[in-house]
Amino acid sequence: MDLSVNCQPLLQKNDSDDSDTERSGSSDIQNADIINDTENEGPKSSEGLMKFGNPGDRFNIAFLIFYLLGMTTLLPWNFFITADNYWMYKFRDVPSNTSLHGRSVLQAEFTSYLSLASNVPNTLFMILGALYGHRIPLKLRMIGSLLFILALFILTTSLVHVDTDSCELLFYCSVFKSKSVCVPGQQDFFVLTLTTVVILNVGTAVMNLGLYGIVGCFPHRYITAVVGGQALGGVFAALANIGSIWLGASPQSSALAYFLVADIVLLAALVAYIALASTTFFKFYMGLRLRPAPYSPSDDDDSGLVAQNISFVSIFKRIWVHCISILMVFVVTIGAFPAVTVLINSVNKSNKTPWNDVYFVPVVGYLLFSICDYSGRLLAGWWRRPRNSKWILFTMSILRIVFIPLFIFCNAQPRKSLPVLIDSDAYYILIMIAFAVSNGYLANITFINVPSLMSHAEIESASQIMTAWLSLGTSIGSGLSLLLIRLL
Repeated sequence: MDLSVNCQPLLQKNDSDDSDTERSGSSDIQNADIINDTENEGPKSSEGLMKFGNPGDRFNIAFLIFYLLGMTTLLPWNFFITADNYWMYKFRDVPSNTSLHGRSVLQAEFTSYLSLASNVPNTLFMILGALYGHRIPLKLRMIGSLLFILALFILTTSLVHVDTDSCELLFYCSVFKSKSVCVPGQQDFFVLTLTTVVILNVGTAVMNLGLYGIVGCFPHRYITAVVGGQALGGVFAALANIGSIWLGASPQSSALAYFLVADIVLLAALVAYIALASTTFFKFYMGLRLRPAPYSPSDDDDSGLVAQNISFVSIFKRIWVHCISILMVFVVTIGAFPAVTVLINSVNKSNKTPWNDVYFVPVVGYLLFSICDYSGRLLAGWWRRPRNSKWILFTMSILRIVFIPLFIFCNAQPRKSLPVLIDSDAYYILIMIAFAVSNGYLANITFINVPSLMSHAEIESASQIMTAWLSLGTSIGSGLSLLLIRLL
């Protein structure tokens, strides 16, 4: 992380020339010292408060931007998994494919492979980023990754109306000044899509680490904004998908509008972050990292003002229970959602009603999960319990394993051997509500509790370690989901 962040409390003009605007790291530390001294003395007037006090989040703009950025961190995942009709069209049964009880092989296994392609590279780069990410400037991590994700989503959007069953694609190689012909077919489009997802999640991992490192320096309600935004992004993607189905357009036309919405949201997030990074509010809280905790303004030398050396081992010893808890939360969640839940149909399917045949999976499998997940995250922000009982969080995370067999014995189709024991839509909906609320609540409360165990200098590293363990949980869950699909 670049420590030369300007944390001056007000973007006031200097009487010196323009070169003074490029401050060194030591100047930033002095500014942080001024902030602290001013807070201790108290402002002499309202003007003094404006110049040296803790800057407020005017109109909650920063809070809303963190919400938007939270949505963006999971936007590729949310939009890819909820575009189920589009993928089922692309991988529909054709004479060259083998049918598996109404679904082609690619249709039945695509969601599980999508989870693996999303979460394994995400985990790898989360771990690498936690170890070496601080060497990359924050600006490059955030803005560069957002541009990277946007470019890949534009590529995905451009392929919507391409005939991936038999049509040829022409690729022009500007280096060799030649053309090559590729006949993708469904298998090749399958590989191309998963490759795009892998690369997308490399960018997402870099952005996630940067964002959690940033938000850890802010008050805990901003952590709630990020994790709440992640869940709200799922609601947004599910509503967009249901809206496209309701319009009655073809799967390709619906997907085109659907992915264009994602492109617009990504562009908005990029512009919003650039605006946020230029604010006094942002620079003030990022500047707090330059002060070790506790801070004593009476120190005579500058040695205490230098950023502390961060020990990952020391940090992990204090939060390892939280790491295991967040890992278990997402092992269970990704193990069942969406790979298994997307296969759970209404027990009354094929009675030719729109709810049972068309809307049941998008509404219950995606929208209901996202709304309840979002509600759980909000609940954790309002009711911060347990605060210090890490073992209660650990126990609750382990107990969620019960959801795996519950979902397996719901009406998931196709299945080859295991029986359907829960043959009620109402019971399935209740299970989904408990599953989603517990995921959102435990994910948020665990992240909220960690910064209170850290000094300001350690918060970013602790957040990155937690995010890496979260991502490891999603990778293990992805492998588990593929195993569960094949056990059905």
